[in-house]
Amino acid sequence: MNVPQLYEAYYENRTPNLRPDEFQYLLAITPALLIAKADGEIQEAEQQFLDRAASDLAEGLADEGTETSTDLTDVKNAFQNELSHLVHHLEHWEQPFLNCLKEFLPLAVGMDGLIKDMMNETAQAHPSPEHLEQKKMAEICQILGI
Repeated sequence: MNVPQLYEAYYENRTPNLRPDEFQYLLAITPALLIAKADGEIQEAEQQFLDRAASDLAEGLADEGTETSTDLTDVKNAFQNELSHLVHHLEHWEQPFLNCLKEFLPLAVGMDGLIKDMMNETAQAHPSPEHLEQKKMAEICQILGI
């Protein structure tokens, strides 16, 4: 499944909060979300990291000139709303997002490093005694080939 197909499927029964080009950034943050949820719940430190990552992604779009400053708050809120939606629907979206991301990564120069960095920071935010975050990260890296 490619990004436009995933975007269409994801928003099939919902009103789109993100444009297709913004959706690619949501795709990139999804592995970090999966790491945060590896132990079954997202702790406060993990949530703070995800909120900060959503803000950073929105600001990255602004730096690229794709957003105006008045849109920045809307885009940050949209990323946070979509992350919240994904948290509650990971069982349905995990595989489609990872499969799409695997197909998309060869086209997105440097995104693999960004994804690894976000996964590492999320895992370090609140590590579980069972090392569930590290196990999930290894699984995701294997799936994505990074």
